[in-house]
Amino acid sequence: MRDARVLTIGRNPRLAREGGLQFLERLTNTMGCHMDIAALIISVLAVIAAGLSAYYAFSQKGAAWEQAGDARISATAAKESARYAEEQVQLSQQALEAEERARYEARQPYVIVDIRPSDSIRKIYNLVIENIGPSVARDVQFAWDPPIRRMDADDAPYPIADARPFTHGIPMLPPGGKIVMFFGVATTLKNFDVDMFTVTVSATGPDDIVEKHTYEIDLRLRRGVMYHDEHNFHDAVTQLEILADQARKLREDHRPKDY
Repeated sequence: MRDARVLTIGRNPRLAREGGLQFLERLTNTMGCHMDIAALIISVLAVIAAGLSAYYAFSQKGAAWEQAGDARISATAAKESARYAEEQVQLSQQALEAEERARYEARQPYVIVDIRPSDSIRKIYNLVIENIGPSVARDVQFAWDPPIRRMDADDAPYPIADARPFTHGIPMLPPGGKIVMFFGVATTLKNFDVDMFTVTVSATGPDDIVEKHTYEIDLRLRRGVMYHDEHNFHDAVTQLEILADQARKLREDHRPKDY
């Protein structure tokens, strides 16, 4: 049947031309259909590729944000570590300075000045200069404000300000060394016209010049204060002297007399 059709077409040019046109049309339609399918596939692939690119870009953006956050956290941690290290250095420096200061003060003389009741007679006030430090104090000097003077009205014949420690200083005062000067009687403190003496003490120690110390001696703290008698070694010696005098008198009274 096909062979007969081919023979018929071959003998009739018109049929041959129409058959060729139909073949070309079908071929064109077939190719167009295939091209549409290819274009559709290409479009789908393009959309998928664009989606993958977008997803990859979004993933990269998220990773970048995470890296930026981690970098900020790392920077903050590094800053805190640096601040903590700086604080530790400062604390160590302060501890070292305090230790050095303690060692320095532990080997320095410490001369104090005070006006206090006598240890033996509570109604008498003494001016006391004492070195309570562990080393020898040399070239001890005093600066008084107002000028030092006794409470008694008869200070004029023997002014305490003319005492050698205040006019020439103290060449050497050993550890525990003490100088005691009579300052006045308690009954005169009430009418004494000076409320406070300020004295600045300077000296030289084993490390050259010692830091100056200023003392405020407030006499108002002593006014109106009553003291009871305290018996001490001085009182015991006094009583023994009295007993010795009485025994000597008894011995003399009972000594046999020559008639």
